[in-house]
Amino acid sequence: MSIIDFFDPDAFSKTEITHAAVIGIFCYASVTIARFLDLASALMRDKRFDEKQARIIVSEGKLEGDPKKIAKKFGNGASSKGYASFVIRLVMYYFCVALAGIVDGILLMSDAWSYAHLHELPYVSMLVTLLIVHTEFTSIWENSPKNVTQSMEKSMRRFVKGANAIRNKDVEEIRDIFVERVKREEGEE
Repeated sequence: MSIIDFFDPDAFSKTEITHAAVIGIFCYASVTIARFLDLASALMRDKRFDEKQARIIVSEGKLEGDPKKIAKKFGNGASSKGYASFVIRLVMYYFCVALAGIVDGILLMSDAWSYAHLHELPYVSMLVTLLIVHTEFTSIWENSPKNVTQSMEKSMRRFVKGANAIRNKDVEEIRDIFVERVKREEGEE
């Protein structure tokens, strides 16, 4: 038995090729849909934040008008950097699924799944797609209004804890080192 017989593409039936193609299309479609949903959730999160800030400004009397219009006028909105990040991550995910497809192709051509008594399907691509979709849905969950508030509170608690850990003595030592360095540099000139 030669290596040519082992990697025989003619050994595939039309059904196996169709299954692999349909699953491959499903993988790419799932990644695309999950990525667009994450983009939408991030945009809605940013819009909610802008509107909240606008309501605060109106309630303080700094500006007058409809908070939604003020948020639209002065809010951050979507940026080219955000869209570029969206495209870069989408391309990276497509690349990961393509690499998994190459591994699947090798495993399918070598009949590796038949030795494990499994149907010959692109299992690696499905696993990678599942991990990517899980990552994106976790991001969507983090962008929900409840979790944004919780994560902000958690960040503030960490900041306060870190700020309390810095003693005045440490700050004075850093200031003395900085002043000493400035004096040394002034003396060299």
